[in-house]
Amino acid sequence: MSSTTVNDNDEAFQSTFFQHIEQNTPLYISRLAEAVAIKSVSCDLPSYLPEINKMMDWTEAWITRLGGTSSLLPNPNATKEKPLPPILLGEFRASVDAERKKTLCVY
Repeated sequence: MSSTTVNDNDEAFQSTFFQHIEQNTPLYISRLAEAVAIKSVSCDLPSYLPEINKMMDWTEAWITRLGGTSSLLPNPNATKEKPLPPILLGEFRASVDAERKKTLCVY
């Protein structure tokens, strides 16, 4: 494959990608507004734990809507005296050659 073909493909992808973003900006702003409306301030667990749990549920629902799989697991460090939010595991598998694709972990 020549470098011209790669560059042409990159430019075509970028053009399509940015056009998609431009056309869907209101949708993305709406989704962002929905997310930031949940006051999930993790540095103040006692005050915001219910909202943090709400954000965990919201995120889990979006993972599922977008075609992924997810699980909310009890936090093994949680106690009655120190409740903690659950651990959210989400996965999006590649549709082609999934076993050979690299894994990305996001915190």
